[in-house]
Amino acid sequence: MTIQRRTLFRSAALAAALSAGLGLAAPPAAQAQARDYSFDIRAGTLSDTLRAFGKTTHQQLAFTEALTAGKRAPAVQGRLSGDAALARLLAGSGLVAERTASGGIVVRREERAGPQGLAAAPAAAEPTDVSELTVTGSNIRGLKNPTSPVSLFDAAAIADTGSSTVQEFLRSLPQNFSGGGAGASQDGILGGGQNRNANNEAASGVNLRGLGNKATLVLLDGHRMAPSAFGAFVDVSAIPLAAIQRIDVLTDGASSVYGADAVGGVVNLILRKDFDGAETAVRVGAVTDGGYRQQTLSQLIGRAWNGGGVLANVQYDHQKRLSATERSFTAAVPRHTDILPTYDKLTAVLSAHQDLGAGFTVYGDALLGQTLLWRKSTSGPTAVEYGKVRTEGTNLHGGLRYTRGDWRADLSGTLSSQVLWRRALVQSPPRAGYRLGDIGLKNTQDVSSIDLNIDGRLFDLPGGPVKLAVGGGYREEEFASVLPYSTAANRLRTVDRTVRSVYAEMAAPIVGEANARPLVQALDLSAAVRYDRYSAFGGTTNPKIGLRWEPVEGFALRGAWGTSFRAPAADELLNQTQGILLASLTFTAPSGVGTVPAFIQQGQAPGLGPEEAETLSFGVDWNSRRWPGARLQLNYYDIDYRDRIVTPTFDTTALARPGIYGSLISTFANDAEAQAYVSAHVAAGGQFLNLANTTGAGVRYLYRANTINAAIVRQNGLDGSAGYAFERGADRYDLGIDASYILKITSRLAAGSDPQDVLNNLGEPNRLRVRGHAGWSRGPWRVNAAVNHVGPYHNSFTLPAGEVKAWTTADLVVAYRSEARATSPAHGLSVSLAVINAFDAKPPYVATAGTMTTGVHYDAANADPRGRYVTLEVRKSW
Repeated sequence: MTIQRRTLFRSAALAAALSAGLGLAAPPAAQAQARDYSFDIRAGTLSDTLRAFGKTTHQQLAFTEALTAGKRAPAVQGRLSGDAALARLLAGSGLVAERTASGGIVVRREERAGPQGLAAAPAAAEPTDVSELTVTGSNIRGLKNPTSPVSLFDAAAIADTGSSTVQEFLRSLPQNFSGGGAGASQDGILGGGQNRNANNEAASGVNLRGLGNKATLVLLDGHRMAPSAFGAFVDVSAIPLAAIQRIDVLTDGASSVYGADAVGGVVNLILRKDFDGAETAVRVGAVTDGGYRQQTLSQLIGRAWNGGGVLANVQYDHQKRLSATERSFTAAVPRHTDILPTYDKLTAVLSAHQDLGAGFTVYGDALLGQTLLWRKSTSGPTAVEYGKVRTEGTNLHGGLRYTRGDWRADLSGTLSSQVLWRRALVQSPPRAGYRLGDIGLKNTQDVSSIDLNIDGRLFDLPGGPVKLAVGGGYREEEFASVLPYSTAANRLRTVDRTVRSVYAEMAAPIVGEANARPLVQALDLSAAVRYDRYSAFGGTTNPKIGLRWEPVEGFALRGAWGTSFRAPAADELLNQTQGILLASLTFTAPSGVGTVPAFIQQGQAPGLGPEEAETLSFGVDWNSRRWPGARLQLNYYDIDYRDRIVTPTFDTTALARPGIYGSLISTFANDAEAQAYVSAHVAAGGQFLNLANTTGAGVRYLYRANTINAAIVRQNGLDGSAGYAFERGADRYDLGIDASYILKITSRLAAGSDPQDVLNNLGEPNRLRVRGHAGWSRGPWRVNAAVNHVGPYHNSFTLPAGEVKAWTTADLVVAYRSEARATSPAHGLSVSLAVINAFDAKPPYVATAGTMTTGVHYDAANADPRGRYVTLEVRKSW
């Protein structure tokens, strides 16, 4: 692609990224019921009173600030049903509330009202306004009954976990495995990830169900972001928690909707849009043992008016490092090593939207950020480096929306860029030709796209309206890595590709309220298909079909089948090395006794291609009518990978495991053959590290740990959640449990290797992860306690294999929100105290034989090294 063409395309995308957004306020979700509550809602703006209603009833309430702007509501006090109280709040506003089948409530403009203030279902032939709420996993607005499991976490639900950052909250989810090949966490450089040294910026990724960071698609308001860590994954730590309105987590394949990378699921980070007023927040946090601490200062200001609004948020974060010398399980690490780095981070969010009349709306948002990071790190047994990293992130999105009747067309553009500069202040021993303090690495990742989406009501069935979404898009992905002190052949490495896409999606309610019958209260069918064509790998078509059956009210069975596709990411094509890396190391002998010198080869294998997957899921959703507030969700999934891209583990016991590594292990007949292999590698421009003090003498084995397309990977498992929210007088209680249980992960690396169940092993997903919580609230007070459990697992990096014990921690959050009147200085004031790992449970001991980092005796993928961590937050609305 020529530079001129790229400039024209980016200009077109930037022209689409103007300003604005649609807001969604979602207080803690619970099943909507016509039951009595004790209300004490003071008269005020309609937005504030609706939020107070949601807080009191624990019902998920969705509305736009544009709808409620300039409207006020009366006081609602006393013992009333939820429907009656909501009717009072909306009386005379021109708005009504419509309950979705999943139990949420959507506020929209009035057409005709049914009993108790809830909007009546429109007649089959009548057009009606469609809810603006779009569920992650679909391009269709107002989809009430998704056939795939999706969870929505609003700001209140996130606050209840005590999380200080987005990555901390996502790490608390049992479905998310913190490990990954690229070490997708701040302490990942001390973990077992094969490519963890590429994570220069200490970025944090998401790895749903342990299928890999690249198998989880992370979106910002439904659109892609430029990835970090050599293009390996999106860094969720770049997004300030104060700017987040809600986080949607879809644990199912979604390539038919979003294209590549959505094999294991989707995490959609929804930014705050409309806000009227100002809000200041200060948070401080520190461990009770050591020098690690964090400070956050956030300022939010916004203005909403009839037909538009603007919002701006600025946040500053500072973190002071956690040194390896401050923890017993890293005491043997060479002295100059940080478990967690020091950084200063500044981010800004701007969002705006405006109705132009005649059905047109212009909107856009921007997320800008810069991080300065300092880290002391140890590479190998002796080499120490003091690194300074600066990253700059830019995410712009916006467009023009046109609505006519039930149909809406949305043309939008996205520009996303991630730039990294890495400077080594000291290096011992220094790299040849390297001037200390000079920039040793510069990475640039750009993603530009234009998308068109059209959706609306197609026709009506007796069960309800059939909805359709169609669209297409064009995306450019460009990655460049500059290594000033590498060889000329490897100094500049680039990946540049384009993606063209078209898709269609349909949702059909075959049976609904109007034609329900015994054992078939609802029957919903969904189908989607997407075609993506990559400039480097050709085209791929990915369909998905889903069915949801509700035999009795409140109990539903659902299932979905689909295919997924993922092209190699930049880090896989470049493999984080200066070409193909060959090193001599000491390996465990094939007999398992003693050691021998051997070569290990890393880098991209020739002919690396895309991976494909087939996903199948079944689930049960239950919202009790007999016990209001009781709920249950259970999911089963089965994923079959073909040609999955993997980097074999850096395993110095590989020679003793021929059944696992098969053809990845080869032999040399004599010293001359081994030395000739090294000479040919260097002559071709490759790098050789003589870590075992031999260039071939005595070497008889070669272990190829290149990035390859594995023959097969098969995974299945269960996950789900259960909860019960109820009242006893003025007290409200919320009990719940979330769990993930993986049944099997079968992997075969290459020809000649046996299928292996790699589940529950060091560096791989844990079989069992559980989080249970219990919450209590009364008036202005809220208390939430949680218990986190990671089951025991194996450590096959040692011979014989060792065991890693289970790990259980407890968290506590206490919060107070002032109910003072508007004239009081305490009005809008809230204070929260959170204690993570309240009993200071130490991570279980892990033997590290066979890993690259010396002296690390904890698992960075399954344990938090901070110990007891306490935060205090003060927030004030103005």
